[in-house]
Amino acid sequence: MYTVFINDTPLHFVEKIEIPKGLDQEKEPIYHDMTGGKLATNCVDMIEKSDRFDAMYLAGKEPEKRFKYFAKKYKIIEAAGGLVTNELDEILIIYRLKTYDLPKGKMEKGEIPRETAQREVEEETGIKNLITNELLGITYHTYRNKKNKRILKRTYWFKMEAPNQPLTPQTEEDIEKAEWVAPSQIPNLYPNMYESIKMILIDWLHQPKL
Repeated sequence: MYTVFINDTPLHFVEKIEIPKGLDQEKEPIYHDMTGGKLATNCVDMIEKSDRFDAMYLAGKEPEKRFKYFAKKYKIIEAAGGLVTNELDEILIIYRLKTYDLPKGKMEKGEIPRETAQREVEEETGIKNLITNELLGITYHTYRNKKNKRILKRTYWFKMEAPNQPLTPQTEEDIEKAEWVAPSQIPNLYPNMYESIKMILIDWLHQPKL
């Protein structure tokens, strides 16, 4: 499955067998894609023009191939960030523009995703002694730039560790707070969180812990 978020609504590129059962066809419609990815643009138009969809599914063979065809129609912006935990298993959360988020930022020229993630987390939170571990996943979302051109942002997410410590939010980037949050409290933040960030956190919280 490949997922891209449009206005915080997920568009899923899936095999037929990956479609969940019991979907509300009014809010979570399924379209059978026999076009090799060309139908995806129509789906984006529908999601952008209406707020009635909770999700949309594009079912067909070779989801990866269809998603890559779709992505070629966009200018791609690369970014990276991190899910940071401390020795108390607390998670580093930032609060920016009335939304809870994970620290992240755009990739600079010459950087690889891991370097971007490390730099951005340090800059946005003032954290020290940060260790960057494995890649957790990649999220995609679309938006329009100032010229109304569609952009596809690809964000690489890394698992990170750091000792419990005071944090300094990067106020020049509109970050009001950077704080450690207990895992049990994370779901309370979901109503004020982007769906792509929520997806990363839910996947992490439901992983079996050794």
